[in-house]
Amino acid sequence: MGFVEIIRKNRLRLASPDGQYPFLSAALLLERDNLSGLLLRYASGLLLDIGAGVSPYQESLSSLVDHYFSLDISVRSAHLDCLGHIERLPFKDEIADTVLCTQVLEHVPHPQLALKELWRVMKKGGRLILTTPHLSRIHEAPHDYFRFTEYGLRLLCEESGFRILSLNPVGSLLSFLGHTFSTVFLSLFGMIPGIRRMVHFLNLVMSRGIVILDRRIDKGGIFALNYQLVAEKPKG
Repeated sequence: MGFVEIIRKNRLRLASPDGQYPFLSAALLLERDNLSGLLLRYASGLLLDIGAGVSPYQESLSSLVDHYFSLDISVRSAHLDCLGHIERLPFKDEIADTVLCTQVLEHVPHPQLALKELWRVMKKGGRLILTTPHLSRIHEAPHDYFRFTEYGLRLLCEESGFRILSLNPVGSLLSFLGHTFSTVFLSLFGMIPGIRRMVHFLNLVMSRGIVILDRRIDKGGIFALNYQLVAEKPKG
């Protein structure tokens, strides 16, 4: 087994939400810290988590929404409610008060078609909470098609009928490099009995240090790691 294959397989094992030592990096800490504020402010009613993966936000949403419903193209977690494709959602028109879609759009062959589907299933006045990468290595190959700028996201969303409420960069080149380091470091050493606790502790300390530095540099977002967007389906 090659070096890259070892890292890939161990990274997938660490990504399990049920693992004793889940995978963490500066990029993930930044994304989740910033997204938690958006969920607290905007999530309500019936929430559809589209491209939910392992449903990492289900627990935190339990006290914010009336009903949480997850969909993905494949089963990655026992918590998944429904299989389906974002370009052909198996839902009636205007059923969701909130739609959550995190780090999915880059894997969709036709992102504008996907956004129009999200618009279709949302109630008038409903909110879309969406994140996409700007800096990222190839992942989920061969289904890794796009990277987005804030201008491209704004154009796609507005052409799909949404009104943008907020659109902000999250993370920078530093958190991207930190994520890469954490991937290699944890995949090589984070599975070894006897030292895994220490390895994960060191990674957490390093990642939190990068988060502190990251928030002080590149405030213009030129090297934005991700974008987080909130949009509304107009009532009129």
